[in-house]
Amino acid sequence: MRAARIGRIGILAALAWLAAAQEIPRVLYVSPLGTRAGDGSLERPLDLATAIGPASPARPGDTILMRGGTYRGPFTSVLTGADSRPIVLRQYPGERVTLDPSLTIRGAWTWYWGFEVANSDPDRTGERPDGVTVMAPNSKLINLVVHDCGNGIGFWSTAPDSELYGCIIYSNGFQGPDPDRGHGHSLYVQNETGTKRIADNILFNGYAYGVHAYTERGSLKGMHFEGNMIFNSGKDSRDQWRVANMLIGGKAPAERITVAGNYVYHPLDKGTTVSFGYSAGAPNKDLVLRDNYLASGGAAANFYRWESIVASGNTYYGFPWLVEMVTPRDVAWSYQMDRNTFVYAGRREALTIDGRGYDLPAWQSALGFDRNSQWIASANGRATGVKVFVRPNQYEPGRLNIAVYNWDLRPQVEVDLQGLLAAGSAWEARPVQNWFGSPAASGVYDGKPIALPMVGTDSGPEFNVFVLTSRRAALPPRVRRTP
Repeated sequence: MRAARIGRIGILAALAWLAAAQEIPRVLYVSPLGTRAGDGSLERPLDLATAIGPASPARPGDTILMRGGTYRGPFTSVLTGADSRPIVLRQYPGERVTLDPSLTIRGAWTWYWGFEVANSDPDRTGERPDGVTVMAPNSKLINLVVHDCGNGIGFWSTAPDSELYGCIIYSNGFQGPDPDRGHGHSLYVQNETGTKRIADNILFNGYAYGVHAYTERGSLKGMHFEGNMIFNSGKDSRDQWRVANMLIGGKAPAERITVAGNYVYHPLDKGTTVSFGYSAGAPNKDLVLRDNYLASGGAAANFYRWESIVASGNTYYGFPWLVEMVTPRDVAWSYQMDRNTFVYAGRREALTIDGRGYDLPAWQSALGFDRNSQWIASANGRATGVKVFVRPNQYEPGRLNIAVYNWDLRPQVEVDLQGLLAAGSAWEARPVQNWFGSPAASGVYDGKPIALPMVGTDSGPEFNVFVLTSRRAALPPRVRRTP
């Protein structure tokens, strides 16, 4: 009897130990030379399709590290983690991983971090698959590099409460037959429930829109855009004008939209920079717009048929007008707009609502808008000075996104990083338009402003975006003193 009891206790203890062991996060390894028969060890890595497919050995909390090289797909991930214990798929430290041509995400609670997705097919005259298609809830895409695909990222309604963070998305799309336009957006996004967070990404040089939050029959509900740097959308189209860097609106009402602290640019002879609402689309619900810097050769911002707008702390710089607003028909509307900055770059009546133009004093007195806002008259149709915006990366300490509006056309600018880099950190800064090239500048941080070159890119010297990465200097070894 006693032996049987001890046996039962031993079995229960073993089961408890086994259950606890199942919770210990593991690291699994993948290689371009890995196989289905691998065990996920460094010596016997898995192939990628197995590691992220239905037969994956990965459990919630595990990390899958991909060794350097190109992985030929397409790939579909069904990795499924858990709340507070996501599965993480990322590249091995110091190695470059490329998935060619696409990745589709169907499993939830998984983070995809730091690798490259690109299409190596040089033919840009026909449709191409999206680089990353996100169809699973609670997914995170972190610091990916996505380029030369169809849409860069398709971020769909089946992925509520998901996040797109710190990604570099460029040169996506294809050219339709003449006289057709360019197709393929840097980001195509829809949402129905929850909130999508789209923050600190860099989107540029796509064939069509930068952000395309649009739908024919779906939903545009619950989107938070913050700290994104978006420029030169429509660059490769045969059209003579560039499409908007951001379009938020479609044939269904947009609602619960926040756009905060984004930095958007078109050359001053090209295109509208942002369009809130679709000109031929449905009336929209509520928009919060704060602390954005919007510069363009068309209207800095269009607003089409919103019931509620709260706009403050924004800078609008457009040519020849600044803001175009169209109010909804047969619906009460309420607009709270104040403490904005208007940089005058064309006619004085550069603020329009329902087809009528106003200068700032008339805008204030007739409509009650922008009573504490300012109007800056630019010389010869151009702004002056240098505006620098720096965004720290929340997932990788020491990584910074830097946007520079160089209205003075200086060959280089100084950037103050006090409080953002530790003294003694080795740093290097790359212009995103030459991401895989050599750094544009590097050094060891001594607390003084760093110098960044503004020439050598398509948008320079007027505008450039850099990503700065750094690492703390190694501490000198302690000297062991003998008594």
